[in-house]
Amino acid sequence: MIIASIRKDCWLLLRDRGALLSLFLLPIVFILTFGLMFSGGGGEPGKGLPITSFQITVPGNAVLFGFYIALTVAVTFATERRTGTWRRLLAAPVPRSHALLATLVPYFLIGCAQLAFLFGLGAGVFGMEVRGSVLALVVLSLCVVLCAVCLGLLFAAFGGTERQLGAMGSVTLLVMGLLGGCMMPRVVMPVAMQKVGLTMPHAWALDGYYAALVEPSTTLMDVMPSIGALLGFSAIFAFAGLSLFKFER
Repeated sequence: MIIASIRKDCWLLLRDRGALLSLFLLPIVFILTFGLMFSGGGGEPGKGLPITSFQITVPGNAVLFGFYIALTVAVTFATERRTGTWRRLLAAPVPRSHALLATLVPYFLIGCAQLAFLFGLGAGVFGMEVRGSVLALVVLSLCVVLCAVCLGLLFAAFGGTERQLGAMGSVTLLVMGLLGGCMMPRVVMPVAMQKVGLTMPHAWALDGYYAALVEPSTTLMDVMPSIGALLGFSAIFAFAGLSLFKFER
C-alpha cells in the first residue's frame, strides 16, 4: 500500500507540467540568464579564489528553486485533503506515520533528481567546474532536499487552501532565498546582512557549495559545518511540522 502510494505520487508529480516547469525549466532560464550577464569576470564569493559566473548561478538557483519543493509538498497535502485522498490513505491498515512518510518520499526523490539535473547540466553544458569533492557536493544536495521537504511539512501543518499556501509559501521562500544569498552572493552584502543570512538554510547550503565548487582541496569534512546546519534546520522544521500537523482536519 505504501509503495503503491509513493509510485502514484511520483507519477502524478511527473505529469504535473506546472511543477516540472517551476522545478526544472525555470531554474535553467535563471541560470543561463544570470550566468551570461555576469560572465565578464571572476568573483570572490568566500575566500578570494577565482570563480566563473556559473559557479555562482548554478548553486544559487539550484538552492533557490530546490527549496520550492517545500511549496509543492504543502500544496499536495492541501489538495489531498480537499479531494479526500488523504482520508482514504489514513483509512488504510498502516500506521499514520507510514502514510505521512509515503506522501513525503516522492518529493524527496524528485528533489534529488532536480538538483542532480541542475548540477549535471551546469557541469556538462555550462562548463561549471567542480574543483573540490564531488562526494561533498552529493551529500550537501541530499541535505538540501531533506531540509526543503521538512520545510514543506511545516508549511502543510499550517493548513489552508492551495491558493493560500501558494501565496504564503512563494513569498516566504523568495525572502529566504534573498536573505540566504541565492540571488546575490552574501559576500557583497553588508556585514549585518551576511549575519542575518546565516539564519536561513540557503546560506549554509551555498557556503558548502561554493567550497566544493571553487576550492580544489575541499573534502567532505570541510563542508561538515554546512551539512550540520542543514540537518539542524531539517530537525527544527520536522519537529515543528509534526507538532503542528493535524492528521484529521
